[in-house]
Amino acid sequence: MQIVLFSSGSLSLKLIPYLFQNSSKLILVTKPDKPQDRHLKVKPNIVKQTFLENSTKFSKDTTIFEFESLKKIEQKEKLDELKRILKETDIAICCDVGLIIPESFIDLPKIFINIHPSLLPLYRGPSPIQYTLLNDEKITGITICLLSKEVDKGDIILQKIIKIEEDDNFVTLKEKLSQLALTSFTTFLDLYKNNSINFYKQDDEKATFTLKIKDTSIDLSKGPIFIHNQVRAYFPDAYITFKNKRIKILKTKIVERSELNLDLKENDLFLFSKNRLFFRGFTNKLAEILELQVEGKKPINSISFINGYLKNV
Repeated sequence: MQIVLFSSGSLSLKLIPYLFQNSSKLILVTKPDKPQDRHLKVKPNIVKQTFLENSTKFSKDTTIFEFESLKKIEQKEKLDELKRILKETDIAICCDVGLIIPESFIDLPKIFINIHPSLLPLYRGPSPIQYTLLNDEKITGITICLLSKEVDKGDIILQKIIKIEEDDNFVTLKEKLSQLALTSFTTFLDLYKNNSINFYKQDDEKATFTLKIKDTSIDLSKGPIFIHNQVRAYFPDAYITFKNKRIKILKTKIVERSELNLDLKENDLFLFSKNRLFFRGFTNKLAEILELQVEGKKPINSISFINGYLKNV
């Protein structure tokens, strides 16, 4: 069985070893190596790195296509080669790829599926995990559907659901969904091998949509619960600006103001005591800051921040 995986992001990581075990040939389509970390050393993305490690582990030859875009005319020869391979492919998979797959690709393999980290038709588009957290959802899941020319609109094959825990953030929830992507695909593969796949139309009237998140600054005007959910959704990049420094807010929790027996000081952004730190708020609920990171520094707890930056206020 020949499988082509279109992926550049971590949602597919737990799936890759299983694909090597269950394919005669596995081809990866991913984004090119890029400068990373503070030294800007050119490195492969995490998917390509994991793919290469598993090809060695399972002693299999690898074919990797790297594209910044699948529509560049100057790469026509490489795109034509990929099309030829897709025509000979049993299953093509789109999973956290970050590329727009041309409509002309969709009907080339025997089946082209999309592994999407939401319960479609909810949260179509590029940022379903972040929007799920921003909207304080209590459940989410993985949908396997047909790839379609319209984003995340293909017929549903199967869905699996997980509970979102109170302390989940973008990283922890994506890790759980990566595991669920694997278990979902194993179910799909059984259905595929047994020729027992059923397709279900999505209810477009229930569809919700997401946009690419470019700004991870915290909107402090939205109230404590939304502030807390922004920290979770944008982790580890949610930030505020204080004294001309960018400060990442890494962990918060919601507390009842009426339950606090504290002598609180305040400034434009914060309420604080000797050992507890909160965003200012005007309701009975407050977003308490537990962990944060000042620009250029290591992560610290709230007490260290109070002593270092607020003590003389």
